[in-house]
Amino acid sequence: MELTRIKWPAIIIAANLLVICWIVIAFINLKYPLVGLDYSGTIAQLLDTSLHFHLNGLTIQWYTPTFGGGLPAFPNPNNSQFSLLELLTFWFEPWQAVIISSVIIICLGFIAGYRFFSGLLKLHWTTSILGAVFFSANGFIMQRLAIGHLGYQTFPLLTVVLLLLLDPALPVFIAALILALLGAVLIHQAGYFIIIVYGLSLLLIFPIIYIFRPQIINWKRILFVVICAGFVALLISASKLSAVFSFMRFFPRQVSDIYTASTLSGLFGILLQLLGTMSLTPILWGTRMETILLQGLLITATGANYGYWEFDMSLSPIVFGLLVIAVDKFLHH
Repeated sequence: MELTRIKWPAIIIAANLLVICWIVIAFINLKYPLVGLDYSGTIAQLLDTSLHFHLNGLTIQWYTPTFGGGLPAFPNPNNSQFSLLELLTFWFEPWQAVIISSVIIICLGFIAGYRFFSGLLKLHWTTSILGAVFFSANGFIMQRLAIGHLGYQTFPLLTVVLLLLLDPALPVFIAALILALLGAVLIHQAGYFIIIVYGLSLLLIFPIIYIFRPQIINWKRILFVVICAGFVALLISASKLSAVFSFMRFFPRQVSDIYTASTLSGLFGILLQLLGTMSLTPILWGTRMETILLQGLLITATGANYGYWEFDMSLSPIVFGLLVIAVDKFLHH
């Protein structure tokens, strides 16, 4: 009985990882060689930096003569010279490096997610696997990979951050060192936006953890790990950050946005974004309306512009069904 209880989760986890990896590879190769628009810049940069490394070794490429007759390379915040993605181009072609690094990151996020849900939150192994799938292979990361926004490639590692902050089995100094390395990875792979996304996600996750299982939150440990990791990450990334700030100080970044939509219209727009194509398109089909009208309908309903970027925010109808079931279970138990 004990062997069976251990064996089944391992089999289901392996099966899920195989299916997820297959879906990721098939999805981003769906119309190969016609890949996402942003890969036109990413692949060119990977080739350029790979050529520099082969000629000069692992040295900093300050400028690149390949683009524009000599554009800044390392000081460019979107440059990813010392990332896992770039280092893989030593042994693989750039497109293969994209696929391999994506699979590695998603698998790490999945395993960390399962450990977080089953080991820390003490959820059933089936629930833990489902949670790991949601965190590591959701629509956000799939769309980013399809488009070529590789600065967001590390999003599934959010579960690794949760483990490092909350898992008492990890020594504090080891957790801080790994978190510092993760922070350096984000910075060196142009993951500045992901750092903000991580922070906002943790602001949502921690209150839920505190309600569900407050005993796993050790604020002293969390504070110590964050401070130590932040200090070490800044030391590791000091050259990159210094170069970026020195370069970007010559470019004004003041943007003025004026929104005429009301607060209620904005909240309604968020709801429509979460419903998105996966929930609204079947409704249009059912009412025999053209699905191409969806963009215009959303613009009319909210008074704001909607494009393809907003459509990839939608949640699956299955998620809404699970939320309804969860609320019902919560109210009755």
